[in-house]
Amino acid sequence: RGSITDISQRKETERALRKAADRLEDAQRIAKIGCWELDLVKNRLYWSDEIFRIFEFDPEKFAATYEAFLETVHPDDRATVDGTYRRSLETKTSYAIVHRLLLPDGRIKWVRENCETTFDAEGRPLMSRGTVQDITRQRQIEDELHSSQERLAAFLRASPEAVIVTDDEARISVFNAGAEAVFGYPASEII
Repeated sequence: RGSITDISQRKETERALRKAADRLEDAQRIAKIGCWELDLVKNRLYWSDEIFRIFEFDPEKFAATYEAFLETVHPDDRATVDGTYRRSLETKTSYAIVHRLLLPDGRIKWVRENCETTFDAEGRPLMSRGTVQDITRQRQIEDELHSSQERLAAFLRASPEAVIVTDDEARISVFNAGAEAVFGYPASEII
């Protein structure tokens, strides 16, 4: 005796799910953004593959727990990150925070983290879900830009030449010491 069952539809559904999962993983890798879930009832933390890449941990060798996560946060940011998370549970609100990670080799990464938590009918937290995005390169560019702007401002202040900069509506935004000397007006009055 035997039976034959057509599982073509099930196999097609499995292929479609695998394809969707692969697309999601590719999107996370490209955007350098991973997702996580913290089951507050079972105290289990799930990290996507991208979060393991961001934190540079081998999933086989790193026990993803909330406490282990906090240990990866830069010591100067740890209390703020933990406090922000705990306040979000108390106030039942989502949050977004930018903080640093301290990698085992001493390098620092900057991340943007978002989180929201679901609660039961009595208001007890059940599950926190969130994302972590590596924004290290963005921070480096912002720091370089800030440094460049400071050098330019120092140059303008020190230049004996009159330098006047206006915006698109012809409002003066820079009136350096050279311009003060040439025109006889202080920058605070002109700007």
